[in-house]
Amino acid sequence: MRHKLNPRYGSLIGLTGNICTGKSLTLTVFKKMGFQTVSMDKYVNDTMNTDNYLKNKIAGRFPNSLVNGDISKKILGDIVFHNKNAMHDLENIFTPYTKEKIQQISNEVHQNKGRSTVVEIPLLFEKKREKYFDVIIYLFSSTKTMLNRALNRTNMTENKFFAILDNQISKKEVFHKADYLIYNENRHYLLKSIRTIILHDRFKRSCSRY
Repeated sequence: MRHKLNPRYGSLIGLTGNICTGKSLTLTVFKKMGFQTVSMDKYVNDTMNTDNYLKNKIAGRFPNSLVNGDISKKILGDIVFHNKNAMHDLENIFTPYTKEKIQQISNEVHQNKGRSTVVEIPLLFEKKREKYFDVIIYLFSSTKTMLNRALNRTNMTENKFFAILDNQISKKEVFHKADYLIYNENRHYLLKSIRTIILHDRFKRSCSRY
């Protein structure tokens, strides 16, 4: 049986969605409402330059990404987002680290009866991580809205945006797999939808569209 979304209930909640669908903002809202939060993107970025073994593996496969002793996220992104084989190789390098981190969080929540934790994980379905989570929230937006948001980011181009999107799973493929769906075209209604989900008296599948 699925768990109620309560910060003290001890649930592991997966938060996912394509690029620029509001995952970071949603994670911040959950944190303000008392949930523990983890960003897998931040974990990967931090680990990439603090774990020498990982850094050396990346540099060995993508030597041009090593700049002044550190992995350049921009250069690495430019390489892999336009090359599916390169992306696959990078994901294989990261997989042991991300699996171990998710398992660690799962143990803290389930075995040690820790606080409910929301994990922002962009490739949750692509990497078949569903089994770790009690609840999965999927954010989605129109392609036009995602593109407009993406182009406000530093070093983002339209070609890069569509290259990233091409490596992510289609929303039609995962709608039936998620427990909660939030259609995020507007910040106000995104926040309203999150609060509505958290304040449900009982767990139920909800598709919030505005």
